Amino acid sequence: MKEWDDAVRDFVIHGKTALLIGDVDTGKTTFLKYMANYLSEKHLRVSIIDADIGQSTIGPPSTIGLATVEERVDSIENLPVKAIYFTGAISPVRHLLPCVIGTKKILDYAMSLSADRIIIDTTGFVTEPAAVALKQAKIELLGPDFIFAFSRGKELDPVLYPYRYASFTLREIEINGNVRNKSPEFRASERKRKFLNYFKYSIKLRINFHSTAISGINYIPGGTILHSNEIRWLSSTLDFPVTWAEKTGDRLTVGLSHLCEPGNIHEIKNRYSVSSVDILDPLMFLAGFFSADDECLSIGVITDFRPEKGFIEVLSPWAGNIEDIKRLHIGTYRLPEDIYEDVTDHARKGHN
Repeated sequence: MKEWDDAVRDFVIHGKTALLIGDVDTGKTTFLKYMANYLSEKHLRVSIIDADIGQSTIGPPSTIGLATVEERVDSIENLPVKAIYFTGAISPVRHLLPCVIGTKKILDYAMSLSADRIIIDTTGFVTEPAAVALKQAKIELLGPDFIFAFSRGKELDPVLYPYRYASFTLREIEINGNVRNKSPEFRASERKRKFLNYFKYSIKLRINFHSTAISGINYIPGGTILHSNEIRWLSSTLDFPVTWAEKTGDRLTVGLSHLCEPGNIHEIKNRYSVSSVDILDPLMFLAGFFSADDECLSIGVITDFRPEKGFIEVLSPWAGNIEDIKRLHIGTYRLPEDIYEDVTDHARKGHN
């Protein structure tokens, strides 16, 4: 398309970083591949940052991924992943900070690779007030030279209007009439496929609380583990099986086999003289592995959580040294049971 040619040619001449913004099903990914191939044919080294955490093309869902293009590609998804950042969620709603921080960290890494051009794809989250705040935060923090806007009407005006006098170049891209609208069911099935593919060759890793820090949940190891008679009392009081409990200062952390809305919290506070009671059930939640330099090494899914024994078990394709995992960040996204069962089953078959 001539419009696409003109837009990308302008970027080649005048830009280094481009940010793609648009609602779902507006053709951002198709344009992204077109850009990547156009630039590679000009013998430019291209880095692609995929910040669409729900429909990830580079890396598994819940992550911001980085890949490089040095020759023509048929599918962005098939590019080797050079780096990821774990956000802990598959939607930016209520996770704006991880999305902004992660995109900036991946951009900094792409810059360190001396890429000639960098393209940043984003989610289709554009119309709600939180979406406007997220997109504007990315514009201001990332400082793109070009923004390619994909809009069927005026839905991007709240995002872009404040920057009408900004120094970046804004190019509005006409929506291709052949863009296919994807149903929520299709998006969910694609997400499942990508999770299964990512975890296919996983193994279970036992991570020791004494050598790896935990973040993302209100739990700090090192408190007093309650004995079995107290566990029975808690189970009876909550009317739900308690797997473990630990008191740290004026905080009591209670582990359940399933998350629920427990009652009788006031009675528990009085018995243990605590000001707060935290309920935890991290099983089936995604978790990110971070190094001492805060580099995201991999992600995993929690299969066992044993604070009373000082370890957490995670299923992951991470093949490096477990000693390199210095922080385990537990996200807010729990794999649905059907995906979790298929992931563990596929991983078992793939490993065998």
